Amino acid sequence: MQQIFQSVREQPISGCSLLFRVFIIPIKHYFHSQITIDMDERDKIIDHEEKLLAAFANKDLAVISELLHDDAIFVYPNGQALTKTNVLDNYRSGNSAFTTIAATDQLINLIDDTAVVTMILELKGNYFDQVISALFRYIRVWKLIDGNWRVIAVSGVPINEKQE
Repeated sequence: MQQIFQSVREQPISGCSLLFRVFIIPIKHYFHSQITIDMDERDKIIDHEEKLLAAFANKDLAVISELLHDDAIFVYPNGQALTKTNVLDNYRSGNSAFTTIAATDQLINLIDDTAVVTMILELKGNYFDQVISALFRYIRVWKLIDGNWRVIAVSGVPINEKQE
């Protein structure tokens, strides 16, 4: 950014070109670098989402534990509020067992060090003694903490069919 200001100062100044040179050019460079950063972070979130869903499907508790923040809160479609410990215990005991976890219609919104992800999840399996085979709209919130993306909140609601 210093080079941009240096080259602007060395050029003749006339009318509103000063405004363009001093403010618009640096802003353009700022937003270009910001877009590049956002795309890199968006790709990381997509990778983390895939990794997390695979871990849930395969009961990979180490990966689930790694990606969930210790203070994460979950609100399940039945209204039940759970902690990370509850979720891990449910998978460890076999109370949560899914044969299908498929995500579609994923949207990602990056806001500073937070990513809000929404998707439609097709879930098939068992939750305690309840057989589940349904579609849900989920929202998951990721936060960048000490250079690592961690899930801090999850909520899901049942839906009848995919919405366009």
